[in-house]
Amino acid sequence: LADWKEDLRSLDLVAALEEADLLGECLDPDDHKWSVRCPWAEHHSGTADLSADSGTIVFNPPERLPAFKCLHAHCAERNFKSLVEWLEEKKPGLVASHCGRMRQWEAGQENMDGRPRILLPGLGRPDSEFATEMGAALGPRKQWFRKGAHVCSVEMREITEKVTSLVFAPVQPVESVTAAEKFVEPGILVKDDEGEFEFHAKSMSRECAGKLMAAPQFRFQLPEIIRILDIQLPIARGSEILFPEPGYDSRFRSYCPPDAPQPEPMGLHQAIDILKDVHGEFCWKDEQSVTHALARMITPYCRGLMGWDARFPLWHFAANRPRAGKDYLAGVTHLIYEGRTCEDAPLDRDSEETRKRITAAMMSGRRIMHFANCQGHIQDAHLIGVITSKTFAARNLGSTEAKADLVMPNEIEFSLSANVGLTFREDVEPRTRRIALQFYDENPNGRNFTRPDLHGWVLENRPLLLGAVAALVQHWINQGCPPGPTPFNSFPEWSRVVGGIMTSCGLPDPCLPHEHVEDLGGDRQERAMRAVFRI
Repeated sequence: LADWKEDLRSLDLVAALEEADLLGECLDPDDHKWSVRCPWAEHHSGTADLSADSGTIVFNPPERLPAFKCLHAHCAERNFKSLVEWLEEKKPGLVASHCGRMRQWEAGQENMDGRPRILLPGLGRPDSEFATEMGAALGPRKQWFRKGAHVCSVEMREITEKVTSLVFAPVQPVESVTAAEKFVEPGILVKDDEGEFEFHAKSMSRECAGKLMAAPQFRFQLPEIIRILDIQLPIARGSEILFPEPGYDSRFRSYCPPDAPQPEPMGLHQAIDILKDVHGEFCWKDEQSVTHALARMITPYCRGLMGWDARFPLWHFAANRPRAGKDYLAGVTHLIYEGRTCEDAPLDRDSEETRKRITAAMMSGRRIMHFANCQGHIQDAHLIGVITSKTFAARNLGSTEAKADLVMPNEIEFSLSANVGLTFREDVEPRTRRIALQFYDENPNGRNFTRPDLHGWVLENRPLLLGAVAALVQHWINQGCPPGPTPFNSFPEWSRVVGGIMTSCGLPDPCLPHEHVEDLGGDRQERAMRAVFRI
């Protein structure tokens, strides 16, 4: 069989015989055994039997050389080699067209499942050439991406026990060895007995994989990615409002899960009823808190309308006691957009630890951080700064080198929850929107709800709730995108868009100053001064 350039172990003999009108019936599927009409039937002794059940069979097991056997004496010396030569003589190119791969090496080869074969680097083949071919093969797959100087994929990862998110997952060299083999077949050339080069599959070494991940010839052929979008939200681009494609979208350098829920179409009044209904059974302290909760639910849908670098308030979920439902309320919006809740550990006194947590969240592409059950006094400089800053200065985690300094775009929404007693620096309150609950009954477990499992209902009805938010946004667009009536200097884009959406739909203005400022917690010095003046 050395005369064949094709690898006959990859021959689909059954398909070739069917095309040659020689195939009979499958006699044993487990053994891949078929009856066939013998090509030399007219030479058999006695009456010529041209049927496909005349004692002539083939075996065609995958990835093994096929076999041919005819029980007639005239064909005793004939074998598989005789059969393929006959097929090629009758119809040149028939055998080659049904082979899945070449035996002799040729550039551009693919293996049986269609993966391109790529030679590993070696003598006469530099690493840059290998990296170029790998980039050309993997780039169009849009499974690996270039984010800054790193190669990453987009995966669902468990970050902590209470936080799971779709994030940028760096592709580590040791991981890339087998991960790349889902898309390509790396290997080497080995001479056969006739001196011809055959391709033999071989995995990359760890050193080779490390060089590949660092090679610009590879990285710059991967699609660049900046952000993850949990849903296909509207994006303002010039005078147009566009929606990202599922998967990777090169226009926005974004990734949106192909199975992201689609908003259900509805009218404005139905949308308002739905959004009010989902908030209806929480124990609100005041109407302004309801307004802020609605604004919080609308805000993630408006990121692309405000501009990616726009900032939004710190959402402060407050309650007069434990078990009032503040984190459960925060989780409703998380479920609508991400399909899961997230509760980050509370802030502590170590601002440097906060910096590391925020850095890790930004590098992984998280969209939301919710610091649950905070206590004491908040004067964390990194948190307070990141609320309004469009960028975040940090250092690559685990490195002390100057080149590890990072300036990252800040696209995270921050929120925190706390019971009474939380205080914070005096410049925090103007950057927050308080969402306050109060519950005074002794037994929080004794409450009855129309929807006892609200989170489960929200998860099942994500398209409905997203449709309600989308209806409000579309109404605002149809009105000509009027800006919100109240300036909010800390967050001008947010007040323009979200304030404009809510007021154009007949909902209260979310940008008005807080009512009952003395109940916010606030700065300890200010509270002390208020007490002095009261005396």
